Amino acid sequence: MDQLKIDRSFIAGLEHDPVDRKIVEATIELAHMLGLRVVGEGIETPAQRERLRDLGCDLGQGFGIARPMPAGDVAGFAARWARERQAPTGAALS
Repeated sequence: MDQLKIDRSFIAGLEHDPVDRKIVEATIELAHMLGLRVVGEGIETPAQRERLRDLGCDLGQGFGIARPMPAGDVAGFAARWARERQAPTGAALS
């Protein structure tokens, strides 16, 4: 095992539920202490993505990052995503 996924139910409450926020924060911290990468599931909003990034979440998935797409579109999306990660605003999870 090399990664831990945080369920979308905790991500959904990240912006408005202090208990969910603390659970996510503690989970990320514990996972990193164990040498695991953390994946946030069900990211729906830019605010959720930014908060997870600020908390040290390594990876994310959800409609707030990308909708399902045909396999032929993935390479173009990945190239755009990589360019955005280099932008000063840092929109991607680190």
